[in-house]
Amino acid sequence: MNLAPEARAAAVGLFTEYRETTFVCGRRSVAAQAKRIAGDLLTKYRELHELTDAAAIPVRHLDMNLVNPDLLSVNGELNGVIRNHLRRWLGVTTGVVTEAEIADCLGQLIITMSSPDLYQIDAHLTGLAFDIHPPRHPTDAIERFIRQLNGLHASDGLRKETNHGEPRWHIQFGETSMASKDRPAPTS
Repeated sequence: MNLAPEARAAAVGLFTEYRETTFVCGRRSVAAQAKRIAGDLLTKYRELHELTDAAAIPVRHLDMNLVNPDLLSVNGELNGVIRNHLRRWLGVTTGVVTEAEIADCLGQLIITMSSPDLYQIDAHLTGLAFDIHPPRHPTDAIERFIRQLNGLHASDGLRKETNHGEPRWHIQFGETSMASKDRPAPTS
C-alpha cells in the first residue's frame, strides 16, 4: 500500500486487532489520481447535461462548464488552480477531448505540486490515507478502535463513503506531518 509511516503503523495495528480487515487502497499515484479527477469531472458533466455516454466532450462546452467549481472533486483554492489550468489547456485544444487526455493534462500539473498541495487534493497522494471495506458484523468496536488511532485527522479521520456502489471507509491521518514539508523554516 506504500503508506507514510504513521498511516502504515495504524494499518498494521488495525489489521493486528481486526484480522478480517480488507484494505482497498493506500497511496495513489499521480496518474491514478489524475484519472480519478478526470473521470469524476466527466461524470458530473454528463449528469449535468443528461448525457448517457459521451466518450469525447466538445472542448467549448467543457470550457464553459469549468466556471462551476462543483465540477471538480477538489476542495479549497486548488480547485480554482486546477480549473484555470484546464481552461488554459482547453483554450489551445480544438475539437473534442477524452478522459485520458484530461487526465494527462491534470497529471502534468499535479506532478509539480508540493506535498501539502497533494494532501489537499487527496491524502492518498501522500500515503496518509487508506480505505477499507467496512466489516460485515457490528461495527461499533472497530469504529472506536479506528477513532483512537494515533495521528487520525481530527475532522476527516474516518469517512464512510460509497465508491461505484460499494461501501468503503476512508481513514485519513492528520496534516500535521505535511505542515513542515516543502515549507521554509522560520527565520529569526
